[in-house]
Amino acid sequence: MQSLSEAERQAILELARRAVLEAVYHNRAVEPIPQQGVFERRCGVFVTLHVRQKLHGCIGMIEPRANLGEAIIKCAISAALEDPRFSRMRPEEAEEAKVEVSLLSPVERIAVEEIEIGKHGLVVENGLKKKARARDAARAKNGAWTRASYSISA
Repeated sequence: MQSLSEAERQAILELARRAVLEAVYHNRAVEPIPQQGVFERRCGVFVTLHVRQKLHGCIGMIEPRANLGEAIIKCAISAALEDPRFSRMRPEEAEEAKVEVSLLSPVERIAVEEIEIGKHGLVVENGLKKKARARDAARAKNGAWTRASYSISA
């Protein structure tokens, strides 16, 4: 995956944070959706939210279904309000939330012995079902699908 400039990294994080705050405070999406520069890319993306160092939401798109700007907004809103493992984020939680955005590279098939914990995330398929595992939680037996990701957080 092509590396990002510091300005692009900050723009991505700012968009994700704005999307969380707009959703939590006003129950609406950020508008207009950015379409230029880094935001016109198409790649898989995950937005992860931590409050007081505890996971409070993580939603993503394994395969690109929208440009990066739209995907970040959708994932940030879903991580804050719709992750079924957590209650809806409250305004005071949104203010202190740590936001991480992971951009995913295309899926590649690799052997289990090639998996590097902390570097690779996994996509495990069983028939029509797909499950993503974060790069720092990757575990596998037999074969696995993996993709490198590039994470930024603030």
